[in-house]
Amino acid sequence: MSIDEVAYYKVAGQYCFQGDLIFTNGCIYFFPHTDLNQRIPDFSNELETPIGGLLDEFFMRPVVLPLINTLAMRSANRSRLRTMGLWREVDSDEVLKSKLDGFIAELRRNRTPTDTLPIPSRFEHGEVSNLKLSAAGVLSFEAQSDTHDFCVGIFKKRLLREVLWQCGFITGRQSA
Repeated sequence: MSIDEVAYYKVAGQYCFQGDLIFTNGCIYFFPHTDLNQRIPDFSNELETPIGGLLDEFFMRPVVLPLINTLAMRSANRSRLRTMGLWREVDSDEVLKSKLDGFIAELRRNRTPTDTLPIPSRFEHGEVSNLKLSAAGVLSFEAQSDTHDFCVGIFKKRLLREVLWQCGFITGRQSA
């Protein structure tokens, strides 16, 4: 199962990356595909105002840009990894894990200093703690000596809760 167009890594109240969350039995993967910091200047230039920049500074950037990013996150659950041929519906969890782990290893080997996206992440059930799902659809947990925040949004929150249960990250009595 995948949930696509998920925002990740919150700094100073804004998310930095967008990507796909992939769920297998006992593992969560995150594959970033967009550096949101590089998109903001594009939007800002299109929303320039002639009123000395005040409207831009106090309304466009803090209100309109986050709204545009939130609306852009709504999309069908179709990971970009499917279009790359890495994932097929008929793949078992073990086959999918093997393909995803191999792809991550390949990305690590081919990493260059100019890459702005982080290496994809893999979180196993045993290393995830303090898992929470907020009313706004933000999945937070601690793993690999860091806190991870993924914003799936309120429209995908129910789907996320179901997937977390199916993959063994929460039990039926737990409310993430």
